[in-house]
Amino acid sequence: LSSGIGLVFTCFSAGSALGFLLGTLIPYLGWPALFYLVGGIGLGWSLFGLFLLLRGPLARPRQLEPQLEALTTAAVRVDEDSPPPAASASQRVQFGRQRRGWWLSRRSLVQVACLAWVHSTINVGYFMLENWLPKYMTLEFGLELSRGAGLSALPWCMIAVCSMVSGRLADGL
Repeated sequence: LSSGIGLVFTCFSAGSALGFLLGTLIPYLGWPALFYLVGGIGLGWSLFGLFLLLRGPLARPRQLEPQLEALTTAAVRVDEDSPPPAASASQRVQFGRQRRGWWLSRRSLVQVACLAWVHSTINVGYFMLENWLPKYMTLEFGLELSRGAGLSALPWCMIAVCSMVSGRLADGL
């Protein structure tokens, strides 16, 4: 699980690094060409993802049934008010529907609030790094935007490497 999360953050950071590295091409191609190039890459990547989804397990829902069964069984074992694990999937689903307002419990609200705070903090950090660093390089060091953008890719490359390594290490804990 941790290596999967590490992979997501690696791809996210690598995409940001690639965007900054492509920024070094502004003097040669101009910003409109670069804008269309990045948009085309994003469109192609989205179509590739859609192709994979349509050919994967979502195209064959019966293949998802064992995974859904495993997930519902695991979720039921965690819940202290749940029926015994020998109950069928339909009984577990019906039982889950009878428990209304579980999300209003104090414990759930605290967990959601903590998750929202962490997510917001991470997003603010990423936003500041991605938007402020090139401007800082330009204003403080007098670098042109194309050179500052190339140097601004370095932290993102390190974040990508560290995300992958930490995800793999966390799987071993």
